[in-house]
Amino acid sequence: MNRAIIILDYVLEKEYLPTNISTHDGYGGTRVMEDFKLAQKCFRVVGTKEQIEAWEGAENGLRVDEVYSYDPIEKGSYWDGIVCHPTSDTKLTREQFNAKFEKNYLRYLKMYKDNYSKVLILRTA
Repeated sequence: MNRAIIILDYVLEKEYLPTNISTHDGYGGTRVMEDFKLAQKCFRVVGTKEQIEAWEGAENGLRVDEVYSYDPIEKGSYWDGIVCHPTSDTKLTREQFNAKFEKNYLRYLKMYKDNYSKVLILRTA
């Protein structure tokens, strides 16, 4: 199916972010320590193929680790059985995933049009 917009999920390289960790000592007091936690940042980009290629080509300073296309899952595709599985209790079936995709696609298309048809960058994690 030919769609007006494409949706890509980007995963940035892993970074260590400082976090505060509270621990309780045996005497009822609280100690706060600073530790580092591995955090992975993800975001979704919505736009036309040309817009996304121009956005990727611009110097944006991001260290991208992986990029995934957010599309419906076809029977027998690589992601069929990984993302969705018919007998799993925790994963969606392919039909449920594709129905959810269509609902999200229409929502993203509306957001894209409301943004004057400019590239959308949405944080996902």
